Amino acid sequence: MTRPTVVALSIPADPERPVSVVNVPATLSGVRQHVGRVGDEPHLETIRLALFGWTFLWLDEDGRAKGLEPNPRASVLGATTGLLGADQIVGDVLVLGSTPEGDDVSLTVDALGRLARVLGLEGMVV
Repeated sequence: MTRPTVVALSIPADPERPVSVVNVPATLSGVRQHVGRVGDEPHLETIRLALFGWTFLWLDEDGRAKGLEPNPRASVLGATTGLLGADQIVGDVLVLGSTPEGDDVSLTVDALGRLARVLGLEGMVV
């Protein structure tokens, strides 16, 4: 049986790697492939990005202890929550849409456009 996929935004920690729109299987293992560091098993944590509707940033909760590199682009989004203070997000992250019931769904075109503007990626094709 083929699992449905959702449209998400991948934000690598490495600034040389581009932010990209990706199709991800709507499963925890699908999310894990894009979070933390390749080859690691991330301990997933989510942060709601309320300014962008039902949108969540998925990250590796243990990233700092694992020595993952800072992710300044994801930290810009995290700062919109007001919850992180001076903390910087580390490692590769994934941004997904959600329903109020907690089901992962594709990011809307509107959410992708607003995320791109906040990240300074106005030319990004969504």
